[in-house]
Amino acid sequence: MTLGQNIQTARKAKGMSQEALAEKIGVSRQALGKWEKDTALPGLDNLQALAAEQAAAKKSGGGGGGGGGSHVHTSASGNSHGGGSIGF
Repeated sequence: MTLGQNIQTARKAKGMSQEALAEKIGVSRQALGKWEKDTALPGLDNLQALAAEQAAAKKSGGGGGGGGGSHVHTSASGNSHGGGSIGF
């Protein structure tokens, strides 16, 4: 699974639109869409914003959908080997 696929899966698991997530992390909907399509990669600051959003959602028990089972893997190759993982 690519990084973009992981971002999209985690976003949908929380029942969030691209626009809602983009607003929460301070980027445009178009930028988030490019990440999900794997035509662009988020920078480290944006990955950290995604992780912070996940932490906030977990603390508030928030987001729509099921539990926090979706994760975004942060390795540069977009696979699940190495690096930490974040979800939102």
